[in-house]
Amino acid sequence: MGTSMIDMARVARNPRFGVSATAPVAFWGYSEGGFAAGSAAELAASYAPELPVFAAFAGAPAPDLADLARLGDGSLLGGGVGWVVNGFIAAYPQHRDAFLSVFNQLGRSVLRDVNSYCVFDVMRMLPFVPTTFYTKDGRPIRAYLDKEPFRTAVDEQRLGRVAPKMPVLVSQNRGDDVVDPLGTDRMVRSWRAKGADVTVETQHLPLFLPGTFFGHGIGMVGELRALSWLNEKAAALGR
Repeated sequence: MGTSMIDMARVARNPRFGVSATAPVAFWGYSEGGFAAGSAAELAASYAPELPVFAAFAGAPAPDLADLARLGDGSLLGGGVGWVVNGFIAAYPQHRDAFLSVFNQLGRSVLRDVNSYCVFDVMRMLPFVPTTFYTKDGRPIRAYLDKEPFRTAVDEQRLGRVAPKMPVLVSQNRGDDVVDPLGTDRMVRSWRAKGADVTVETQHLPLFLPGTFFGHGIGMVGELRALSWLNEKAAALGR
């Protein structure tokens, strides 16, 4: 996801789109978009050293898929596990059979169906059905994440392993019912320990109707602070 966001930035810097070919770049995203922005921030120096990236905003970035598998299981968007597993299969095609082997007929149908769904199709994705219904042995999908090939796939997607070279703003609601705030805390600590410049904007909104994405969605109020923060960073470029 990080490389995709960087590639979009490369394409966007084009006068055909009304953007200067030398325009400075900032990454922005919330939820899985926050994950993409965080990943892009980690990868920019090595994947796109030519891009003048001056800042990044990662809101509720779901930095660890193991946390997401635990909190998201049986939620409104529980069928989204199909997106993750399909992504694993695309990234590690040599392990396709191993990934699919844990799923029963219902689970495989979910993986197949979600290929044509987006988040607005949530009511077609078996909302609130736990992943125990999808596996052959009735265990939740998180029970497989410490076994190969899932372990490597999850580990290689975890944020916090590389320090971003640009300032980063991280936003997180402590009452998030999908993205574990403790996972976001671990990412921030890891980035800071590696020397990254990280600012944290915290919302202390209460946990309400868990599994409905209410606590996750309301955390988007952090984007208001992110807008002013990015404007400040952009203004500093001209000083």
